[in-house]
Amino acid sequence: MWSVFAVIFEETTTRVAPTGLLSFFSQPIDVVLFQILLFVGWIPILTILLWGFGQIWLDTRKDKYKSILKWTILAIDVPRLTEQSPKAMENVFSTIQGTKSTPSWKQKWVYGVHGIKSRFSFEIVSDGGYIQFYIRCPDRYRDLVEASIYAQYPDAEIQIVDDYINTVPTEYPNEESWRFWGTEFFLKQPSYLPIRTWIDFEHTLSQQLKDPLAVILEQLSRLEPGEKIWIQIVFEAGGQDWKKEGEKAIDKFYGKQEKPKESILDQLFAALLWLPSAFLEALTGGSVNLLSMFGFATEPKKEEKKDTPKLEQLTIPQKNQVESIAKKIQKIGFQTKIRVLYFGKGKQFRRPWRVVMLKGMFQQFTNQGLNEFALDPKVTPDDEYFWLKWSYDRRLKRLFEGYRKRDFAMGATPFILNTEELATIYHFPSIDIKAPLVKKTEARRAEPPVGLPVAFGEDEGIFLSPPPQAKAPKEVKPPEPPSTASSSRPLTVEEKEETFQINLPPIDDKEKHTEPHLPTPPTSTKPNHVSTHQVSFKKSRKIPDAMRVLIEPGVELEDINIEPQTEEDDSSKNQNP
Repeated sequence: MWSVFAVIFEETTTRVAPTGLLSFFSQPIDVVLFQILLFVGWIPILTILLWGFGQIWLDTRKDKYKSILKWTILAIDVPRLTEQSPKAMENVFSTIQGTKSTPSWKQKWVYGVHGIKSRFSFEIVSDGGYIQFYIRCPDRYRDLVEASIYAQYPDAEIQIVDDYINTVPTEYPNEESWRFWGTEFFLKQPSYLPIRTWIDFEHTLSQQLKDPLAVILEQLSRLEPGEKIWIQIVFEAGGQDWKKEGEKAIDKFYGKQEKPKESILDQLFAALLWLPSAFLEALTGGSVNLLSMFGFATEPKKEEKKDTPKLEQLTIPQKNQVESIAKKIQKIGFQTKIRVLYFGKGKQFRRPWRVVMLKGMFQQFTNQGLNEFALDPKVTPDDEYFWLKWSYDRRLKRLFEGYRKRDFAMGATPFILNTEELATIYHFPSIDIKAPLVKKTEARRAEPPVGLPVAFGEDEGIFLSPPPQAKAPKEVKPPEPPSTASSSRPLTVEEKEETFQINLPPIDDKEKHTEPHLPTPPTSTKPNHVSTHQVSFKKSRKIPDAMRVLIEPGVELEDINIEPQTEEDDSSKNQNP
């Protein structure tokens, strides 16, 4: 092959090439290649070294950025009387997609933001049968998560709590006799094929939803004290390039062939022979294809025309697959991992029973002919055979560490779930689900009035209107009755008046009683403010004559200069009005 190339090169260069260039290529082939490598070969080597150092720099910046990230654990008390369908949680997941962003050059190379996507973890925890919903998110996205949940579930309660993973030991075996087992799920088929979603659980005629969450909550509520099950759904907000695979699968059903791509070997030799090809083209003035000369490139084959099948020619399962794929790629998708850990203390550790329970929880999402969940054998620890026992403890440690960090690199390969599929697995139970051990809200949440004055600061408040200066009320003490312990003499009329004065109401007698004096309240700049003032009375010193007739024994009307009225006086008044 080289002799043919030398003959062609000699014929084309003897006319145009200078004597020095001709003498250079007339040397032995090993000398020519060594000199070319010496003068030009350092360029690809330097390029590879620069690329490697750049990747090392990016990795160090990423690690530093991860170390300063702050995370928040939110505990959600689900509303008691919600009638929301899983569609509400689907809207929550769609809102989280808004956290995706493209970093700038400075964010990528200086701060290390490149490659770190917004990661969220939605979790369901059962501790001895008591169920709690959790969400772990970056601290800077806490307001976004809370607002999206309150928008769909106004009666929910959200609180910041400590990480519940600290309630179990980190080393196994341990003195507290805790044991655990875990696994990760994966999809048996490509990710563009959907699982069974909540829409498929609706009755066709009655439109009643047979919520798949009811099975999960019922199983989790059957745990006994000393048992725990943690379900973790970790996902990242990223790009939507996965939809292209679904589009290719749909085109395949209709017979559309994809254009062949160049292999990696062809691309490598094309890069290496680009400079010699350009040099020969400059000398000869024509096109020189060194790839075809060395047998690494061929002319593109002509596409054979095939009859594209029509929609009516597809079988029923094929039509179902096409419709299901098209339906899934219409919605936002997330890179997802699902982990499950089971803990038991002492004799309460019953792994065989709980493994079957976990399989049944996710088996209900199987979509026949499309996709389904299964335990990943590369991650799941098993000690059935002696050679599997060697990796049993190591797999358990990796599962626990991956769950604690909510990591994406550890464990099984992530798969794609769209918003509808995520909402099918994780949503809040509606009023139709009878799950008494789920942590629910104690009371409804209410907003404060719009015009309520707001105070800012710690020591002094800044009000919307100046607060009123309330006066200290004057204390009114009743007169103390005279002590009769030191004397056994009867009380006089004046002493009786002092004794009974406190129990008498005021009457309309201008000579012996003064009307209460009501001070005018000060005007306020704010109309809805009400000021309170103390009302004071002037006490009278004597009992009215009319009351003496009723109170004092032996006092008649004649004694107080009032003539008693007779029947004749009444008849005269009736005759002379």
